Amino acid sequence: MTNIDIFTHYPWLLSATLLAIGISIGLVLEYIALPIAISIAKKTSWQLDDAVLGSLRGLLVLWLTCVGTHFAAHSMPLKGNVVAEGGVSALKIVSTTDSVLLVIFIASLTIYAMRLAVAALALYGTKSGNGAPGISLFTNITKVAILIMGILVILGTFQYDIRPILTALGVGGLAVALALQDTLSNLFAGLHVVASRQIKPGDYVKLDSGDEGYIADITWRNTTIKALPNNMVIVPNSKLASAIITNFYQPTREMGMGFNICVSFDSDLDKVEKVTLETATRVLARMPGVVEDAAVAVRFNGFGEYGVNLAVGFRVKEFTDQYMIKHELAKALHARYQAEGIEISSAIVRKSQA
Repeated sequence: MTNIDIFTHYPWLLSATLLAIGISIGLVLEYIALPIAISIAKKTSWQLDDAVLGSLRGLLVLWLTCVGTHFAAHSMPLKGNVVAEGGVSALKIVSTTDSVLLVIFIASLTIYAMRLAVAALALYGTKSGNGAPGISLFTNITKVAILIMGILVILGTFQYDIRPILTALGVGGLAVALALQDTLSNLFAGLHVVASRQIKPGDYVKLDSGDEGYIADITWRNTTIKALPNNMVIVPNSKLASAIITNFYQPTREMGMGFNICVSFDSDLDKVEKVTLETATRVLARMPGVVEDAAVAVRFNGFGEYGVNLAVGFRVKEFTDQYMIKHELAKALHARYQAEGIEISSAIVRKSQA
């Protein structure tokens, strides 16, 4: 018996075979062909192909299953004048199946467009160096916009009049805006902060409230700051927009830093300057966070209540490099001052002697 005879003798077998073929092709493409294509794309200099292929994960099986189901439904041994169980005609069953498959396909295509758009935004943010397009605020707005477009396409495909929906959204939008004034205030404040490009994810900032840390993300409602102790500071966008912010990464990450010292009034200032400069130069030369070829300076900046104030000036590659540098500098200067007989003045020492 040939294959044609088998399908003629068992008419439902053709539909099952077509469905199985669709699912099988989808599994092969998903778990064999797609990983190979992604590995090849990673070796190319063009990074957008990684996003195009990576966004397909989990969708190929669904799409090929829909194709197999479509052909299986149209090959079923049903006639248009045959009434199925429940009084529904076979033609109606096939038509309903096609409509469901079309909705699934458009919905999955919308998901693919959302994934691809978010990946493209992240890629653009990485290339441009500002990181703004990859933050949650932009990605969520992009997802919502594409989702709304997908829903409108589905409604338009079935020739559904969307004008009443748009009218209802217009009237209801005013009521929602009045009820969510604080939320909308944070949303637009977040857009303003991002559009100004004065801060972006990864920047180290300090607020006038004293909170400081790395900008982790900017969402539709608040901005999260990761502090050095690994805590998260959550600031509403409306508060952030009106705050005084010091961005230690703008205009560049390199910055000048000073290490303040106070020595006794009885000290030989020429000797203090020489010893401090020699020690600081030696220490800074071996610290990885110091800007290379940047001059080290020692400057006396006035007389304090308990001694002569001076500062060691140097440049660091970024703000957080100062802590380890100051740590090593304090140890080295303290040991050298003791060896040279230079007295470090402090309020605690002076008050204890009074």
